[in-house]
This record gives sequence, C-alpha cells and structure tokens, in this order.
Amino acid sequence: MKTEIVVAIVMAILLSPSLSVAQNTSISKSELKKCINYYDKLEEKEGNINRLESVLDEAEAMANSFGRKMKYLRSQISTTIGAKRNNLINEYNKQKHNRNKFVHVYNLALDKHEKRVEQYNRILGTYQSRCENVSVSKADFEEVCRGKVGFCDVFR
Repeated sequence: MKTEIVVAIVMAILLSPSLSVAQNTSISKSELKKCINYYDKLEEKEGNINRLESVLDEAEAMANSFGRKMKYLRSQISTTIGAKRNNLINEYNKQKHNRNKFVHVYNLALDKHEKRVEQYNRILGTYQSRCENVSVSKADFEEVCRGKVGFCDVFR
C-alpha cells in the first residue's frame, strides 16, 4: 500500500541519526513536553495505521473468499435445475450477504485509515517544524526526560 511506504519514509526520517547530532535551536521545558507529546502521538497514530492496515487486509481476504464461493455457485446454478438450483441460489445469496458485510467493514476501515493518515501527517508537520534539530538545557532534560523514552532518546 502507498501508506505503508509513506509511513516507512516518515519513520526513517524520524529515526535518522541526524536528529541526535544536529541541535540548532534550544527549546524550553514546556516546548520539550510538547515535543514528547507530538512524538508519542506519532507513535500512537502509526500503531493505529498499522492495525487498520491489518484489518483492511483481513476484510479484503474474506470478501475475496466469499467472491470466489459466489463465482463457483454461479457456475453451478447455470447448470442445475429444480430444488437443487433453488438451494444453490439461496447459498449464493447468503455468500453475497456475507461478502457485502466484509466489503462494508473494509470501507469503514479504509475511511478510518485515511483519517488516521491525515492526522499523522498533520502531527508530523508540527513535529518537524517545532521539534527537529533542537537542543534542550541539561536541567530541563533531566527534569522532563527522567525515565522517559521516545523523543527523549534523541538527546541521549
């Protein structure tokens, strides 16, 4: 998927070593807290995106499975008559209903996925403009980052 590529590129940018060595602008303690929050939200959104991609893959696989069953039933219906044909038609309709449920789930997950990607990109823009290539005072770092990982690791 295209979003997987975008997420991979973004994560490569976020985790690149240049963040830990290039420190141009000093930020305050409150800005450091905001950067930690942006970083945590980016990780959260990335996790949401990955989970939704898994749901999308699963729903697509199930819809395809029901589609294959429907195709088989269609071929059987065309060569069958009587009560057996009626049973095949009922089974076809049941498979179609099940497929439609998974298509609906897929569409809901896709909408949610797109929303999460938009949120991720918006937060990423803020993060990049405010939190990349920054430095913090040792006192602020020790006070705010004590025991924390994620964004604080940039300064270790």
